Amino acid sequence: MIATSRNRPELHAGWEAVLDSDERLIWKGRSDGAVVWTPTIVAIAFAGFLMIAISLFILHLFLSIVPFSGSPFFSLPFSIVPYMLTMFCLIQMALGIYIIVGPSWLSAYKRKRGLYILTNRRAIIMTDIPLLGKRVRSHSIDEDTILEFDLKDPGSIYFLSESEEAKSLLAWLNSMGAGFVRIPDAAHVYRLLRSVQRGDA
Repeated sequence: MIATSRNRPELHAGWEAVLDSDERLIWKGRSDGAVVWTPTIVAIAFAGFLMIAISLFILHLFLSIVPFSGSPFFSLPFSIVPYMLTMFCLIQMALGIYIIVGPSWLSAYKRKRGLYILTNRRAIIMTDIPLLGKRVRSHSIDEDTILEFDLKDPGSIYFLSESEEAKSLLAWLNSMGAGFVRIPDAAHVYRLLRSVQRGDA
């Protein structure tokens, strides 16, 4: 939707301050918030399951040999060894759980709580997550911006500047995470982004 004086998308209350006085709002939308299991996310989740399984195996094996009491390890300073190992394994299991749910459920929840904004100068990703509050990420859209459109249904559009592309592979991967993810009118929004690039939005 192109913003005009008669037909202009409006921001939710409290978000208006993110726009400059001479900035026009062209489009706003949301992700579908669906949990998506891509091959990469599945591989990461499998690594999380392995971490949990290995931690449980190590904990069971160690405690079957060295119980909390009734062994030479029950005297100081060795008495804290079973507790330290148990804590280490619990931390590893918690990390494994986070690796499983982080890239899938948590990212989907974050997208569901987000709002995508396109103006005549930049793309804005806004989130409002309980306890964390409102967050705003802004990405300039100009002729040097590289747009990545995955053509899926719903589609996603990622933005990357040429200066970011010249950085390391890790920086490039992090930058490619920024975009309008799983939006129902992705083709239309991609055309709007191209018009912003050309300066005729």
